[in-house]
Amino acid sequence: MRTGQIIDERYEIIRHIGSGGMANVYLAYDPILERQVAIKFLSLGNNNQSDAVRRFEREALSISELNHPNIVAIYDIGEDIEGKFIVMEYVEGIDLKEYIKQNHPIPLHEIQHIMLQIISGMQTAHEVGIIHRDLKPQNIMVKPDDTVIIMDFGIAVVSTETAITQTNTIIGSVHYLSPEQARGSLATNQSDIYSLGIVLYEMITGRVPFDGESAVSIALKHFQEPLPDISTYREDASQPLINVVKKATAKDAKDRYDDCNEMYDDLATVFDEKRQSEPEFIPMGMQHATIAMAKDEIEEKLKYTDEYQAMAAGKERDAKSEEETQVTPVAPIPMKETTAEAAEVEPEEEKPLKEGIHISDTPAEKKRKRKKWIMILLPLLIVLLVVGAFLFNRSRQVDLPDLRNMTQREAELTLQQAGLTVGDVEEVFSDDVDDGRIVDTNPHPNSKTRKNAEIDLELSKGPEPYQIKDYTGKEYKNAQKELADKGFTVEKVEEYSDSVPEGQIIAQSIAPEEEVIPKESTMTFTVSLGVERFTMPDLSDLNRAGIEQWAANAGVTVSFSEENNDSVPQGGVLSQSINAGDTFIVGDKLNVVLSSGPKTTTFNKSIQIEYKEPENNDEDTNDDEDDESESSSSSSQSKENTIEIFVQDLNNDYSSPVDTFTISKNREYNLEFTTREGDSARYKVVRDGEVIDETQVSE
Repeated sequence: MRTGQIIDERYEIIRHIGSGGMANVYLAYDPILERQVAIKFLSLGNNNQSDAVRRFEREALSISELNHPNIVAIYDIGEDIEGKFIVMEYVEGIDLKEYIKQNHPIPLHEIQHIMLQIISGMQTAHEVGIIHRDLKPQNIMVKPDDTVIIMDFGIAVVSTETAITQTNTIIGSVHYLSPEQARGSLATNQSDIYSLGIVLYEMITGRVPFDGESAVSIALKHFQEPLPDISTYREDASQPLINVVKKATAKDAKDRYDDCNEMYDDLATVFDEKRQSEPEFIPMGMQHATIAMAKDEIEEKLKYTDEYQAMAAGKERDAKSEEETQVTPVAPIPMKETTAEAAEVEPEEEKPLKEGIHISDTPAEKKRKRKKWIMILLPLLIVLLVVGAFLFNRSRQVDLPDLRNMTQREAELTLQQAGLTVGDVEEVFSDDVDDGRIVDTNPHPNSKTRKNAEIDLELSKGPEPYQIKDYTGKEYKNAQKELADKGFTVEKVEEYSDSVPEGQIIAQSIAPEEEVIPKESTMTFTVSLGVERFTMPDLSDLNRAGIEQWAANAGVTVSFSEENNDSVPQGGVLSQSINAGDTFIVGDKLNVVLSSGPKTTTFNKSIQIEYKEPENNDEDTNDDEDDESESSSSSSQSKENTIEIFVQDLNNDYSSPVDTFTISKNREYNLEFTTREGDSARYKVVRDGEVIDETQVSE
């Protein structure tokens, strides 16, 4: 299937993201709902087609009946020229198996948080009668926010189906298989609980409890051997937490939790102080009997599975493929119970002939006996020849050592000691193996190969470097996702910009065209917040000079206009073009309307000021001519009147004169008044300290 291909006239394929035993999964885009989805296509291969189709349809039916935040959501089911498909939620993250590898040892409280989500999801499935039957870390996804999603209900079964559809078949992954599933018995809710217990064990210890050279040996251990002690691998694991694992993985289903709710409640309180002195959980059902199962019987059940054949051939698959689901037709196998009281079967004694009587063989009988021996010995001889040839060939084969993570020199010495030689050495990029160390071999590690064979090596040259692009002017969210998907740590610094739109990249910490290792690199983007905006203050408390000073500091161009107003004093702010509380940017224009006071009128009035001869107050007369001359000069000066003009209007009050002058004769004087429209003014004329005129006037 190619990138860009349209499925069902709707979904656009982006890329292939995974394959399983019966399906291929692709990342696609749904343009109608504008979201990414995962599309699982049925892949028939060499499997029984009708069985594969039935299982595929069962998965669609199973998930469609479930609605839970920890179970993958299904969006659509269909069929086109590529075959049957299921459209489901695309879950970004890593599977729990990889999460355990990357984070071991996982903090115990985090383990509790993840496991409670898984149990909650499975309780919902069990409540509608769906048994998963293949719970394992590879079928559980962990999102970046630590939300857990249960995936792959491909072999799930409705609990009301008949036993014939499930007995006679070993279904599940052998490392997480319950004892009853290993015997080919009917899977129940307790079978899923057993698998949950094994998953919890692996999360705590970082390893599966039972492993072996073959699927048979692993399956046997599930119902014959006790669970390895958790405290051996994890000293900080408390007894209540260990008890949850032990109860979930009890050999007898009757000793396990009745349902997921009970397991959830038990796990939720393992860190409570009152439980810290809790005794060890000991299952009752298995204390007095040992369940035994013949190895050849379970081997007959498992020998057609991929896992069995791969392990039998000495091939160790990676963590994901080694857990491929097993669906193997078998016949029901009875349980064998052995106790100390089991009676031994005594061989039947051969009864001798009657004493003294001997019967000789006839020639015909002797010939028949010879023929009988030939018929017995000939097959035995053939078997011996076949076994001999097998042992001879086996003696010429050696086990290929696991050379992964060795240096090339260490690998050469190891191969030499094993009787093997180095073939082609190819340098490859690897994110997981250090530079100069072995990534893989051909043939694969732990397989059988002939002596003196050449072994090809893949030598790591470290992670593949990535050439940095020029991201300036690009959208941050797109650049961040692109680099994060490649393993970069991406950080963001925000700043305002007058030239770069909001959300676009202004600068980057790693220069374009520079080559770096993604997982070792941190890219810091400077991202635009757009033009910086400020909040406009209320300018009503400022006068014109104060407003001009504020505008200069804020980078605003200010202009003024005036309007008459009866209530706001002259010079006060009537309005501003950018209201208080609104935002503005540097360079914006602001107009402020100032009050010019009330609307006024100006008028003039002409008055006549009369001159008055001053009275002579001298009582003594000096006959001296000099004195008479001096007196005559003084008398002429005192004949002037001092006039003071007072005005009361909008611009003046009576507190001080608006004009002061002297007159020596009558004089006409022009007065100017400014008043509000309709108001009056008044004036007062004072002559030599005496008020001679005081009048109220209007226009």
